[in-house]
Amino acid sequence: MEKSVSHKWILTFREFSESVLSSYAQVFFSQKKALAILLLVLTFFDFYAGLSGLIAVVVSLLAARIIGLHYESIKTGIYSFNSLSVGLCLGVYFKFNIPFLVVLCFGALLCLLITVWMSGSFAIKGLPFLSFPFIITIWLLLLATRSYNALELSERGIYTYNDLYAIGGQELVDWIMKIENYPLPLELGVYFRSLGAIFFQYNLIVGVIAAIALVIYSRIAFTLSLLGFYIGYYFYSFVGGNLNELTYSFIGFNFILSSIALGGFFLIPSIWSVLLVLLVSPLIAILNSSIGVALQVVQLPLYSMPFNLIVVSIIYLLKLRIWPRHLFLTSIQHYSPEVNLYSFSSGLERFKKSTLLLMQLPFFGKWTVTQGHDGKHTHKDDWRHALDFEVLDEEGNNFQNSGLELKDYYSWQKPVLAPADGLVVDLHANVDENPPGNVNLESNWGNSIVIKHGDFLYSQISHLLKGSFRVSLGDYVRKGDIIALLGNSGRSPQPHIHFQLQTTPYVGSATILWPISYYLKQENNFQKLICFESPKEKDTIQNIEINPLLKEAFGFIPGQLLEFNVVEGKKKYTTKWEIKVNIYNQSYIYCHSTGAYAYLLNNGTMFYFLSFHGNRKSLLYQFYLAAYQVLLGFYPDIILKDQLPIHTLKTGPIRILQDFLAPFFQFLKVNYQLEYTEIDSQFNPKLIRLRSNVITSIFGAQQNRKSFEITLLNGQINEFVAKVNNTKIVANRIEKYKLENKPTNQKEI
Repeated sequence: MEKSVSHKWILTFREFSESVLSSYAQVFFSQKKALAILLLVLTFFDFYAGLSGLIAVVVSLLAARIIGLHYESIKTGIYSFNSLSVGLCLGVYFKFNIPFLVVLCFGALLCLLITVWMSGSFAIKGLPFLSFPFIITIWLLLLATRSYNALELSERGIYTYNDLYAIGGQELVDWIMKIENYPLPLELGVYFRSLGAIFFQYNLIVGVIAAIALVIYSRIAFTLSLLGFYIGYYFYSFVGGNLNELTYSFIGFNFILSSIALGGFFLIPSIWSVLLVLLVSPLIAILNSSIGVALQVVQLPLYSMPFNLIVVSIIYLLKLRIWPRHLFLTSIQHYSPEVNLYSFSSGLERFKKSTLLLMQLPFFGKWTVTQGHDGKHTHKDDWRHALDFEVLDEEGNNFQNSGLELKDYYSWQKPVLAPADGLVVDLHANVDENPPGNVNLESNWGNSIVIKHGDFLYSQISHLLKGSFRVSLGDYVRKGDIIALLGNSGRSPQPHIHFQLQTTPYVGSATILWPISYYLKQENNFQKLICFESPKEKDTIQNIEINPLLKEAFGFIPGQLLEFNVVEGKKKYTTKWEIKVNIYNQSYIYCHSTGAYAYLLNNGTMFYFLSFHGNRKSLLYQFYLAAYQVLLGFYPDIILKDQLPIHTLKTGPIRILQDFLAPFFQFLKVNYQLEYTEIDSQFNPKLIRLRSNVITSIFGAQQNRKSFEITLLNGQINEFVAKVNNTKIVANRIEKYKLENKPTNQKEI
């Protein structure tokens, strides 16, 4: 029992420590621990300021935990990074004594209250509250403390060298003076000191170290910080502004923070976000001057108010757009400009055509599009987005024998399928069939079914066979259900399926353009996988036939456990994975050995890995690369191709160069290929082998290749082999865990 309690305390202490570090990293829009530790150390260049900041963070975190705020939010530092700034600011202003400590603690509590209030208020509009809580809190405290006689103003900023002499003697003083007096260009010196001023450290050394930390954290953020600062600085010079505003209080950090926030954090980095930074920096300069003058009346400092006003205003403006163009707000925040960009670019290329609702073709087997969009005969005007399908033979004929009877037509009485799940909302079923060559203009659509798939999304299938309907009005159908047989009713001279998507629930409604999610297109003697496109006229196409073994092996079920014996070179070990679901109902594989996890998506036709987080030395990382995309049908003539995000690579000189250039040009590619190499039976498969490659290329030239082989046996992933950097990794499934394991309580990632 004592051991259990001890372990619980260690875990809690570790999580609390992570929360403290997150509070520091949040200042630079990050969650990296290494950066947070460095920033924490920087704040202690002024020891009492650093101590005050740390105390304020601890007080806020403890209060948030005691009150019972959302624990995952507490861990990110979102409730405490403003308190950090309050503590640092007060620590610079006042001497550290007991009355000051009391004010500091209550100031941190006040900041927490304002933070929680503003987080809720701003969240209604989907806006960040930034450092508004810090500004409001510190202004209130500075006004209040004017009447607190027990608080004494600090003189450390005046007698800095006396403090340094007491710490390290004349040698330390000489060394610091040498660095501080180094003949840098004025604007560069102001840039470094402005960086330091973010942490209320107004010296060159802190600024240089902060700049180095910024480069390590994000090359894009560092570039944006320089660009934004210099544009703002030279705007001051150009308009004849007072440069003392920048060199005295170093409020140039407003340029830096605004550039990072808008250029690469809240917006996806791009040439357009860089252009936005060019426009925003002069606006920051104007606000610096105007608000600064207004605040002089009440003798309050400007701090980061211009940064807050500009960033929130622009984000709000972009949210009001009817149609986003060029400037894209970050939908999934990865707390890294590079990862935000690479994930967005990869996802855009991967899912740019995808739709939330997946639509399949309404038939079995191979059919040909005999009239496409904007067709020659009837697909005009409001009905321009309809499709007609027929079965043709190898010579392109749609009938055999004489063609004088309906039974001569290959399409006659073929099953017609529901293209997606939905509710039957309109149905015409009493129109007689036409003899070949005749049409019924009075009942133009013939026997038809309209299915509702979602709000303002309906499908209509027409020219069905009278008396063949297997559904009634109000029935709910599943994708692939047979709903009727094909006839020749309505304006149909020969049997064919008329298929259209529409926004209203009536037969004959105007059509809309909506893609077929996945299908195969016949090209010569090969089949080509088409994703989220509309078939063209004369295309011969068919639905994907789902392979039961692939479906079962990649149908990861929450609560399922997978354990592998792994041989990696000379090293042997066992690793265990568990399928979990987070509070947003997103499935992921969690590695118990390393804590790594990978999000996945299985839509019934395609399996995707969406993202990987954690230790890249884990077997799960190799499997993430190997099975990045898997079609759940076995087609040996199809090679799946995809692109992984660039940040899946380890950092190196080429990657660092790519990071600097990423908003403008991406020369580094990580290409993925998967092919289907072996199956023991087409009808009742027990064994399937897949082979995949991940190929890194620079300007199109291959630089590195990782090879993988996945063996599926009896509905499970039986063996996984990876060849990476001349090392062979072989993982064999342990049969200990079966699919019937009951789901366990899931811990949110």
